Amino acid sequence: MSPEKLTPSMEMYLKTILRLEHGGSPVRVKAIADNLGVTMPSVSEALRSLTAKGLVDHTSYGEVGLSPDGRRLATSVNERFELVRKFLSDMLRADEATAERESCEIEHVVGEETLTRLAAFVEWMTFHREDIKDCLTHFHDYLGVLLDGDLDRARRMLLEGTAASVDGTKDPA
Repeated sequence: MSPEKLTPSMEMYLKTILRLEHGGSPVRVKAIADNLGVTMPSVSEALRSLTAKGLVDHTSYGEVGLSPDGRRLATSVNERFELVRKFLSDMLRADEATAERESCEIEHVVGEETLTRLAAFVEWMTFHREDIKDCLTHFHDYLGVLLDGDLDRARRMLLEGTAASVDGTKDPA
């Protein structure tokens, strides 16, 4: 089964079960409900659907586990989430709460080609951090000025390709 055949909600259940399994305790309906902020009957209904698809192993009032296909899909969803979260927080400097929330939304709709390109970009930027440190530093400076609303200074910074100092002159870099 491919991730495209699952709703974002179903993907969230799989990812949640995977994460709860890593916690070491048996995964139960209540833990899933608490983690997702939904009711236990909602979890039971979702588990019935996921069990019917062969992605989850669960008996009434028993522990919840992922089937091999479920684990593969849950891992894929979690990897998409982590990649987008890393991009938003590390590259774009979104605050952690925003990066977490928006990654959770984006992970379900990002296409494979875009995801491949994003993964390559994050990997390149992470691996070559020292080589491009100045570029990232200047980008983060520019982003800060832009987000602060100083559009004239941001435009100057963009055109100069380096961080413009507070007085509008070029920073020595």
